[in-house]
Amino acid sequence: MQEDIINQISNRLRELRKDKNITLQELADAAGVSKGMLSQVENNRSIPSLTVLLNLIKSLQIDFNEFFKDINLLSSDHK
Repeated sequence: MQEDIINQISNRLRELRKDKNITLQELADAAGVSKGMLSQVENNRSIPSLTVLLNLIKSLQIDFNEFFKDINLLSSDHK
């Protein structure tokens, strides 16, 4: 379950960045992380700290609730 949530978050970050035509470098600079770190997060190779995740979401200029609205935080066993 945890891996599924992390995968959803990673995919959402990448989709939003691409939808807004922001490069990896531009988002990394805005969020105060390295381009390599952002790439690892987007490709589900690294789990960002809460601070980094919030900085990335803020840098994408999207509301936190909007970011998480389509992310299923519960497993199918708990629905």
